Amino acid sequence: MKRIAVGLFSLFLSAQSFSNIITEFNSVKQHPEKLRIFLADMPKGGDLHNHLDGAIYAEEYISFADSSMCLNPATMAIYVSEDCPVNLQLSELPKGDQALYSDLIDTWSMRDFIPGRHSGHDHAFSTFQKFAPVYNANVGDALAAVLNRAGKQHLQYLELRLPLDNAALIALGDNITWDNNLAKMQEQVVAKGVQAVVDKIPADIDTAMAQANQLMRCDSVRPTAGCGVSVRYIYPVLRAMKPVNVFSQLVGAFILADIDPRVVGIDMVMPEDSFYVLRDYKLQMEMVAYLRTQYPNVNVTLHAGELSQGSVVPYGLDTHINQAVSIAGAQRIGHGVDIAYEDDAEALLEKMAKRHVAVEINLSSNEKILGVSGDDHPFALYLDSGVPMAISTDDEGVLRTDMSNELFRAVTTYDLSYAQLKQLIRNSLTYSFLAGDSLWENAETATPISVCAESSEACNAFLKGSDKARLQWALEERFTEFELKH
Repeated sequence: MKRIAVGLFSLFLSAQSFSNIITEFNSVKQHPEKLRIFLADMPKGGDLHNHLDGAIYAEEYISFADSSMCLNPATMAIYVSEDCPVNLQLSELPKGDQALYSDLIDTWSMRDFIPGRHSGHDHAFSTFQKFAPVYNANVGDALAAVLNRAGKQHLQYLELRLPLDNAALIALGDNITWDNNLAKMQEQVVAKGVQAVVDKIPADIDTAMAQANQLMRCDSVRPTAGCGVSVRYIYPVLRAMKPVNVFSQLVGAFILADIDPRVVGIDMVMPEDSFYVLRDYKLQMEMVAYLRTQYPNVNVTLHAGELSQGSVVPYGLDTHINQAVSIAGAQRIGHGVDIAYEDDAEALLEKMAKRHVAVEINLSSNEKILGVSGDDHPFALYLDSGVPMAISTDDEGVLRTDMSNELFRAVTTYDLSYAQLKQLIRNSLTYSFLAGDSLWENAETATPISVCAESSEACNAFLKGSDKARLQWALEERFTEFELKH
């Protein structure tokens, strides 16, 4: 009962205490460095849009390398060889050519990038194939690095897009014949052995998690910060390819999310302006819609509207978010930058607000990759329209950012109040795909469900039965401690 009482106190913080934190927040907003210190210490809930391979800093990838990791200095791409020349070993770079080391970091990230012959979009997306061999050989190290970073920033939860080599699922598509009847397509994918491919993936997750836990010393008396962060996974489907290969991946992704509780949803990734995505976007949404009927318990978040004026023909901007919501039934949208260019945008915004379709907002990503920021970004439009938002990092390593910086950008760019900032942080757990019911009867007003409106055994029982509510409750406790301290 003691824990319940402490938690309830956080839900009903005294008016005087809340007034004090607002006064301090309004003061530090006028001083950027003070604001950074304030935000660094603030509880941050979760990060719902985080690609594990893109979350690793170039310096970290270099530290993961062994003698088999060879650098092609002409392209700055990594390849693996049993006989890697010493002067090309990635692991030797920090001890050798400083200029080459610096160039490698710039090539694998957006550091010091200046648009010219290549856009920020092209540069950012090109990084993944360059460091992919290091990521593929060090998933556990990557997981530990990201969890530790999250823990140090007072995050409780991550939903990571976890690339686990889609090659086998893609290959299944090479051996099937396209049929407009998706049920028959599904039968072909099943007949080609999709279940056997999917059955191997949980073991890969087990291995990565075991490695990460060992690196973080989670079973020791001195665990690192990452051990206290809960993590779930979103399976990322590569969409910039032929329909048969997209569908074979989607079938596998839905099966995996249906059988492994750690995989809480699916997403579709790769540039939205690529040839196959633009040509087949509606078809891809129909694939998702069909598979949702087969696996109704699988959650769906979709990259949609990660486009800007001029990046595609005008009619390429007018339907993607709507189709993700209305056809595929996405529960969340990643990016959503081109919402103002959608057909009947006001009706779409109203629909998203009514259905509580949350938008994963990635401010640094949108500025550096799309060139969209400030008043050109739809953040204020979503806010005014009542569409729920959660701040996320996207590819924090490639973008050279983190959650504290993303919150700083949101506060300083859009002059957020403390209440608005706190709501954005709460949203990151409310709209997560964590199992269980929400703590909130009304998320917008932070009104708890009736059984937790007072200290009770019923609330204890409820919290035990909901992963989501337990983390939401813990966040409120963290808010209380933070607000009383300030």
